[in-house]
Amino acid sequence: MKRFCTPLMTGFLCLISSLVHSQTPQHSQIAGEGFGQMRTNLYIVSPDKSTTLMDGTLTQYDSTFSNEIDVKDARKMSNFSENWGMQRNSTVYVIERRHTITDKDSIFFKMWNMRVITYQIEFIALNLNFNGRNAVLFDKYLQKETPVLLNDTTRIPFSVTADAQSKMADRFTLIYSFPEVIKTPPLDIVQTKIEAQHKSASLNWITEGYSEKAIFNIEKSTDGIDFRQAGQVVADSGRHQYEWRDEQAKQGKTNFYRIKISSLKDSVQYGEVVSSYIDHVTEGGSVFPNPVKGNHIKLNMVDEPEGRYTINLNSLFGLKLLSKSFEYRGGKQVEQLQINRSMIKGIYHLHIAGPNGYKKVIPVVF
Repeated sequence: MKRFCTPLMTGFLCLISSLVHSQTPQHSQIAGEGFGQMRTNLYIVSPDKSTTLMDGTLTQYDSTFSNEIDVKDARKMSNFSENWGMQRNSTVYVIERRHTITDKDSIFFKMWNMRVITYQIEFIALNLNFNGRNAVLFDKYLQKETPVLLNDTTRIPFSVTADAQSKMADRFTLIYSFPEVIKTPPLDIVQTKIEAQHKSASLNWITEGYSEKAIFNIEKSTDGIDFRQAGQVVADSGRHQYEWRDEQAKQGKTNFYRIKISSLKDSVQYGEVVSSYIDHVTEGGSVFPNPVKGNHIKLNMVDEPEGRYTINLNSLFGLKLLSKSFEYRGGKQVEQLQINRSMIKGIYHLHIAGPNGYKKVIPVVF
């Protein structure tokens, strides 16, 4: 057997590396649902985020392999440092060759000699993503399921703490499963509303369809283009109305929101973009209503430098759609803007320029 090892590898990590690179002739061509492989690596994660490989396992699947323990499987030899293996009855294995997965299946991991530090489990899957099959890593200590890719690499960090339960030997199990035969309607957001409140924004939405194990990720933007996650709500199969409040809404600005629905089956859907202007009198110029209703825009000026101001309404591509100049005499002043053209629904930018180099850009939604 040709060996693919480095001087830092333990004997069994070296054996795993050799097996990965030395498939028998009948398995050299991976096509269709035949040969499949799941390799796991246990790493220590240092404070500087670098990783050190400590141990690992290898499971290979093929119709010519047996689920019974035989000479194609290898028992685990204990290390002086961290240990990571697969529990079968009362024995721990580092290598298993098993029959092709045809039903629900699991790998029961066992770990010991763990320290109070941060670790990472790396799953390197090959040719296991068939017939809608999916997999999750179940964390018994945190009571949490994390999806694992079946034809790619997944890295999952975890910590061992002063709590003795965090280092339980049987903390982790990899669970393979298939979609249920019963078809369920997809989860859809049928209505989304937003309401501006004092220094916050309240997002409300109504769903229809099946919502078990779905997650609503609320994404936020201040320009309607670059969205980032701001919150999360777990769906309830018996519930169809949801609410989320943004206590960190940007005052004196238009806040944009959208809802992304994620599920364990890797499906992703997006709801419509909604927006709301959160007033703040100390922020200066503001536009209302925003989104605009009809073809009228009101620009609210409060305690800005007195003098002559110029307004330009531009598209996202820089096309000038409106231009106006006016005199601002201080205090509170409302300037009316009339749009004399049809506007395509979308986001525009209102550029305001004034004395002493005053400049401001306000996103406006039509």
